[in-house]
Amino acid sequence: MNIVVFGGRSPIATAISQKLTASDSHVFHISRSENLFEGVEVDGLKISSVKMDLEDESESLRIWKDLVNKNQINSVVFAHRFRGDLDNFSEMFQCDVVTPFKLVQEWCKTEKSQEKRVLFFTSPASKQILRSQNFQYHATKSAISTMCKYFASGRIEGLISNAICPSSYVYKTRAADFYEKNISYFKKVSQTIPSGRYTQIEDIAITAEFLLIHAPSTINGLEITVDGGLSTLEQSNLIDRFNPLGERP
Repeated sequence: MNIVVFGGRSPIATAISQKLTASDSHVFHISRSENLFEGVEVDGLKISSVKMDLEDESESLRIWKDLVNKNQINSVVFAHRFRGDLDNFSEMFQCDVVTPFKLVQEWCKTEKSQEKRVLFFTSPASKQILRSQNFQYHATKSAISTMCKYFASGRIEGLISNAICPSSYVYKTRAADFYEKNISYFKKVSQTIPSGRYTQIEDIAITAEFLLIHAPSTINGLEITVDGGLSTLEQSNLIDRFNPLGERP
């Protein structure tokens, strides 16, 4: 099985690529940095790195057409995140919505009889207004949720579309110093989450693996929230309320 993961250096995307490779899938990991996974092997299987910048639609389509024409791609994961100026609406929307939409359309022109699966990543900002984010961010995340449902509606035969909405509180190893310096903040948030702990990156990778490989095709148009039950609480804007430091890792 060949799976494409858009995600660059994102810890979540990296974990998904490694998880899928360990499940005997060949992974093409898309990044703006070439050779991100050069020489990386998981259980003897190599992850292939492909350089692509989704902000450049025409060049992305050129690279994408070459990739899908040379390889039978079974599934695609859009786990990337716009890293530019969040006030630049056009660039963010291009990177997170427009180019991914066109890539999926182009991909579905090949091997029409073969079932295909696409997995998007959304955000709590697609469901509620967060004081820490601007309108452009909310609009883009909402559009990703809509795109997931659009592709699940049967407009493209054989395409299964789902999404994962990660918690705003995902434990990141690279932020260990932040947690240690702000232990009271970390504990307060952990105690608020119904599961009693931060979401782990591995939790998200396992969910992605299930949706891409093991889930029946009748699971279609679903957006799974992986947040330990935090979103079930009635309190609004929890992300902002428990953010006295003005920042999160």
